[in-house]
Amino acid sequence: MILGFDDFTPDMILVEEEINELEEERSMKLYGLEGLYDTGFMYQDKRQAQEKKKMKLPTKKTTAAIDVARLRVTMHGPPKIGKTTTLSKIDNMLIIATEGGHDHISGFIQPVDSWTKFLEVAKAISKKDHSFKTIAIDTIDNLVQFCREHVLAANKIKHESDRPFGMGWNLVNDEFTRVFRKLTNMGLGVWFISHTIEKEVENFIGKKHTKKIPSLPNRQRMFILGLSDVILFADISLNEDGKYERVLRCQNSNDWEAGDRTGKLPATLPLDYGAFADCFETAETGGQSRLQQARQLVGSDDITPAIAFTHIGELREAAHQVFDEKDVYDLFSGFDAVEINTDAEAVDALLHAQELFDGMEKEVTNGKR
Repeated sequence: MILGFDDFTPDMILVEEEINELEEERSMKLYGLEGLYDTGFMYQDKRQAQEKKKMKLPTKKTTAAIDVARLRVTMHGPPKIGKTTTLSKIDNMLIIATEGGHDHISGFIQPVDSWTKFLEVAKAISKKDHSFKTIAIDTIDNLVQFCREHVLAANKIKHESDRPFGMGWNLVNDEFTRVFRKLTNMGLGVWFISHTIEKEVENFIGKKHTKKIPSLPNRQRMFILGLSDVILFADISLNEDGKYERVLRCQNSNDWEAGDRTGKLPATLPLDYGAFADCFETAETGGQSRLQQARQLVGSDDITPAIAFTHIGELREAAHQVFDEKDVYDLFSGFDAVEINTDAEAVDALLHAQELFDGMEKEVTNGKR
C-alpha cells in the first residue's frame, strides 16, 4: 500500500453497508418476516433513517456563475516566456514549486521535491485553515515524474514495463489521478503549469500535423486537460506595429492546444493575468468588462496601444465637428502627453477618452454648452 493524502475511501464503506443490508433483508425473507419492513414493527426507525439518506435530485436549474479564482486552468508555453510571472499576479495563490526559478517573483512559494512532500502539502491544503483560494503546480511535468519515481520505488521495479500487461503504467496513473481528483474537488482554483513540446498528432479525418501541446505523458496530459475549464497557450505574436509581444492563445487550433469551456475568452489575450481576469469580472451580473467594452467600441478582439491612439484621434476629429476649439483642446490635450505601452493601458486610455467625449456630447445635447 502506498496511499497517502487522507487515503480512506468512504465509497468502500458504503458498499459494505449496502451488502450487509442486502444480507439482512435476504434473511428476513427466508424466515417469512419481510412484511416487518412494511409494517415497521421492528425496523421502522431503520427504514426512516434510510429514507432520510436517499439521494435527492435537484429541483431548480442552476445559473452560470463563474468565480475566476476557482477556475481550473492549464497554461503551457516555452521556457522563460512569463508563465510563472503571470502566476505571481494572482491574489491568494499558493505556488507549489517543483523546479527552481521562483526567486525573482514575490508570492507564496512552497517548494516540493518529491511525491511524498507533495502529499504532505496537499493534506495541509485540505485542512482549509489558510486563506488561499487558488493553488498552482509549477510545473505539473515535474510532479508527474515525482509520482512515477514514488510508485516504481514502492513496487520495487525500475520501469513501468517491468510489470506485465501494462500494470506498471496503470499503477502510476492510478496514483496520480487518485490524488488530483481529491485536490480539484476542494473548492479551490487550480493552475497546472507545463512546458510545451511539438508532437505529430492525427486529427479526426486522419490527417497528421505538428501541434504544440503540454509536455506531459499522454495519460496524464489527457486527464489534466479533461479537468481544466480553460487551456491557455503562452506564445509570441507579431502585432500591427511590427513588434513581437507575448500573448495567451485561448482557442484551440491545428497549431496549438488551447480551449475555453466558459465562453468568456477571446481568441487571444495579452500574457497578463489582469487581462484574463477582466474577462470574468462581470460574469455574475451579466455586464461587460472594460476589455469587452473596448472591443465593442473598436470592433476588434485585440486592443493595442496603436488601436487606442487611432480611436482617440478619431474622437478628436469628431469633436472638432461638434465642439468649440477650446473645448476640444481642453478635452484631448492631456492625451498628447500620455504614454501607452501595454494593452491594459490601451484599454484604460481608450475608454477614458470615450467617456470624456460622451460626457461633453451629453452636455451639448442638454444645452449646458
